[in-house]
Amino acid sequence: MAESATLICGAYVRTSLENKQQQKGDYGILFRLAFDDNATGQVVIRPYIINVDKMIGNPYKFTSAVRQYGIFDIDGANFRYIESISIFEYDFPYSKEES
Repeated sequence: MAESATLICGAYVRTSLENKQQQKGDYGILFRLAFDDNATGQVVIRPYIINVDKMIGNPYKFTSAVRQYGIFDIDGANFRYIESISIFEYDFPYSKEES
């Protein structure tokens, strides 16, 4: 019988984007968690993401720090460790050189 668990991952987010950058683009936090794979005996890494699609409010206009988080159902019996936590951003209309 698998033991399920709930994991809450989050951070405080504040943005200072120019108006022309507030049309589109994605940014967020990537949590990579390691689990035992019972079928193979190997450790597998699974990504859990909090990005603009999951944020509450307007993610392009957080003028003060706003708590953002995701609630994820995970395999609690086979969870091993947090492999990494990283931030990302892509697909904004203007690069630094174009600004």
